[in-house]
Amino acid sequence: MIKTVDRYIIEELTAGTLTIVGIIGAIMVSTKIGEVVKITLYTKKLSLVLNLIILLIVSNLNLILPIAFLSSVTSLFLRLSADSEIVGMNSLGIPTRRLLNTTLLLATSLFLIFSFINMYIIPIANRSLEGLYVYATIKKQNLGIEPYKFTEITKDIIVYATEVSDSTLKNVVIMNKKDNNINTAIYAKEGKISVTEEGNLKFKLTKGNMLINNKNSISNVDFSNYDIEISANIAAKFRETTRKESTVDQLIERLRTEREIRKKNEILIHLYKRIALAFSPLVFSMVGIPLSIHFHRREKRWSLILTALIVLVYFGILSLSQRIMLKLNMPFMGAWLPNIILGIIGIILCYKKIDRSYMQ
Repeated sequence: MIKTVDRYIIEELTAGTLTIVGIIGAIMVSTKIGEVVKITLYTKKLSLVLNLIILLIVSNLNLILPIAFLSSVTSLFLRLSADSEIVGMNSLGIPTRRLLNTTLLLATSLFLIFSFINMYIIPIANRSLEGLYVYATIKKQNLGIEPYKFTEITKDIIVYATEVSDSTLKNVVIMNKKDNNINTAIYAKEGKISVTEEGNLKFKLTKGNMLINNKNSISNVDFSNYDIEISANIAAKFRETTRKESTVDQLIERLRTEREIRKKNEILIHLYKRIALAFSPLVFSMVGIPLSIHFHRREKRWSLILTALIVLVYFGILSLSQRIMLKLNMPFMGAWLPNIILGIIGIILCYKKIDRSYMQ
């Protein structure tokens, strides 16, 4: 009988979690529908659109999975409590603590899987997602430049034109800030823009002038024809890998080479947070189950209320602790403080609400 109950709890929580992951994922994709449409129009490849949808969901699993599991836990135990199924199980000699233990066992398994996803899969998804955006940018006609608008091609290169037709630009202005010591502004009556195989920007300009401003002098050069290739490195995302795009191995390597204490602590907090978020389903279970049994409501809105309340408290503490503990040079506490606080609350709630007489 107990094995049947264990299997029932595991099946219900697994099915519920996967369903809610799909629902939240669909909602997140819908908020990015503009980007989906743009990539569809720019690339005209359905496979890339499907890749975008999958990557959007996978890259946000560090938030989606804990919330989905918590929502599944509160929904199941609110229903079991409201339908008096827990009372029925107790009368058959199955203590509520057994249901808690089964849920925690499933959460532990999720922690192991989720840790790997957080350490490797999500960073790769983030990197691939950025690469997909870049590919779509390259495929855009004129790289998305519109008339009478300053277009940031990369974080260092801005282009302006009064007329845009195919790859031809009229009255074009190019501002290049890639060199920290030299700022360059180029004006031309006409220009053509393209992207090289290396991902650099290539301009063919006619009738214009170039203003070069460095720390010591300003110079102005007129030209009739001027070809320039700017190292934008678009194909490689025109910048180094960010923390959220780095696997655990890459983060550890960055820790070895980083000399600045603050940046080192920022990397450590990010690394610890990945493990802490993977552990959060265990904490959510210890808090969510006794609260669900206590409220004794079947309505789905109660599941949403409890889930929202616990999630807001958790991520509110996480946001504050990261800022405070970074200043105190305590990166571990910056990431793990929410788990510690809610874990203590969960233990107290479990002791008071779940089979107290049985445990005594």
